[in-house]
Amino acid sequence: MPYLIAYDIEDDKRRLKVADRLLQAGFLRLQKSVFAGDPGEAAYKQLLGWLKKMIPGKPGNADALLILSCTQNQLDTALILGKPPEEWTEFLDPPNTLNI
Repeated sequence: MPYLIAYDIEDDKRRLKVADRLLQAGFLRLQKSVFAGDPGEAAYKQLLGWLKKMIPGKPGNADALLILSCTQNQLDTALILGKPPEEWTEFLDPPNTLNI
């Protein structure tokens, strides 16, 4: 199942670790803190466990991470306004449709 992940992480080192881990899991960086990808069920479960350790829900922790699961219909109806970055082209078919 495809996922859209967005985060707001204050600590530079932690933010870099999360971004690197998402890229290693095969996610595509859509914006600086927004990623999309379909790593497969086993890899997703492993990634989710790791993310829960990196972004603890403790008092005083201002970091946040949002994970949205996407259906194919949601991907098919996604609209991109403006010119998408070059690295998106392999996922855009036809234009303005995001295929993950």
